[in-house]
Amino acid sequence: MIGGVNQYYPTPPEAVLPLLHWFMRKGLTSLGQVVDPAAGMGALPLWLAPLNADWTVFDIDGRFRSALEEKAGICSVSINDSLTRLWPPHSHVVANPPYGRELIRFVHRIEEHCRYWNTLGAVLTRVTWWGEGDRGRTYKPDVLLWIEGRLSFTADGHADTSSHCWAIWLPEPSDTTEIEWTPRGKPTVEQQKEHRAMLGIPDNQIELFQENKDIMDNSWYGKP
Repeated sequence: MIGGVNQYYPTPPEAVLPLLHWFMRKGLTSLGQVVDPAAGMGALPLWLAPLNADWTVFDIDGRFRSALEEKAGICSVSINDSLTRLWPPHSHVVANPPYGRELIRFVHRIEEHCRYWNTLGAVLTRVTWWGEGDRGRTYKPDVLLWIEGRLSFTADGHADTSSHCWAIWLPEPSDTTEIEWTPRGKPTVEQQKEHRAMLGIPDNQIELFQENKDIMDNSWYGKP
């Protein structure tokens, strides 16, 4: 299930907790209606549960329906291509979309939606994505929340080759893009267990997975 044609890689809590802390620092603890247009098994609603949001989630893979319907805070599940569907008006958007050719379509739709409704949008991307072509100017986010080091999205615990950031669009647009540096999140034991379950890691591979993550976290490769 990991990877494949739909580019499914469960979002690790280390990536989402910095966004949660950013929301809380800004006093955004009750978001109301939020859309996740590429939900997978529902990692974002799970890690962002303290925000008191009502989630509308989309995913193109019907195998995720039962997992999504079991998540607290999810009010509506749609097994469809979210880019071809209407999103609830006045809704915020938080997403970790596929990183292939579809990514620019998701970024375009999220930026367009949030600017039209004057709502907040946040999308997880590689930092390097914003330096290609005129993307930074065309889809100018108000904040780039740059996460330290390298994140792991795979079942072997190996880190990605690039740093990641949350591109954030604010309800009141800024003339410039503010770059904020943030440490990776420190998940609880329960959050780590939930993430391993999403990755489908069997019990006999947990030690190897954690060993690889520890190596990356403590080496130059895991540093910014």
